[in-house]
Amino acid sequence: MIEFLKNIKSKIGIYHLEDDAISIGKILKISGKYLFLDSYDSNNKKEGIKVFLISEIKRVILKSDYIEKLENKKKLYRIFFFFKR
Repeated sequence: MIEFLKNIKSKIGIYHLEDDAISIGKILKISGKYLFLDSYDSNNKKEGIKVFLISEIKRVILKSDYIEKLENKKKLYRIFFFFKR
């Protein structure tokens, strides 16, 4: 699983079974037993870095409508501010 995760460059989701939540972000680093995720909120703003114990990750979401909507929101934001100048 570690080698698989190291090759992912896009945003992913990590599902938390304990609290039935999802963290969305980009993998910053994998060090030993830990994955460092640059986390984003629902408005595509950076929340901070979340640290996950790799052995506790049960589900990785590679593609979803929610992740795509965040990426589209980011693109629209860039276009809006480009034309606003």
